[in-house]
Amino acid sequence: MNIQTSLKQLQGQYLHLLIEECKDVIATVPTTPNKVYIDKAHKKPFLDLGLALKTFLSEVDNQTSLKDLSQKLDLSIITVTRVLFEPDREGYRKVTINDFMNRIEKLVIEEFGKREDFINKDLEVAHA
Repeated sequence: MNIQTSLKQLQGQYLHLLIEECKDVIATVPTTPNKVYIDKAHKKPFLDLGLALKTFLSEVDNQTSLKDLSQKLDLSIITVTRVLFEPDREGYRKVTINDFMNRIEKLVIEEFGKREDFINKDLEVAHA
């Protein structure tokens, strides 16, 4: 295993933890029959997830843009922006937020591996 593989595994672990944290927020915040309300105080995991996705999917010479991310998720730029990059946006349709999280999880699995791949697995760390 090389350093790049280890880094990708660590990034995958972090993204899966953020996804889980976002799902926990969705499960605990106020809802109506059709909407989920994520106030500013509970928005941090979503903002962290957006930044981490953009960063981890970027290469040195090819930065992942919001447009690239929305294309990878097959969602509109507006939806991606509202969920991952707008701290003041609070209300989301349940169908939209659940579909959004499923698409994020699918993308992370495709790019970084399944969460189960990281559990009880020793990561090789390069020593200087």
